[in-house]
Amino acid sequence: MNSAEQIREWYRGKYIQPRPNDPNSPIVVISPGHYEQPLLAKCFGALGRFWLAHWQWIIGTSLAIIGLLLTLGQK
Repeated sequence: MNSAEQIREWYRGKYIQPRPNDPNSPIVVISPGHYEQPLLAKCFGALGRFWLAHWQWIIGTSLAIIGLLLTLGQK
């Protein structure tokens, strides 16, 4: 397994099995399991979504701050 596959598997997270049905109950619930991401993977996902939603003003603000710092640093 190469490193890209390991990162992809880590980002997906651990598979959580569904809870088993009670054998004495007449009700049968069919539910799929789900993947639970690690906290760091959730943070990376949130940062990525934030960047995709607001990249225009992040770049503009960063350039303005860099220009201001360069101007103030020349004095």
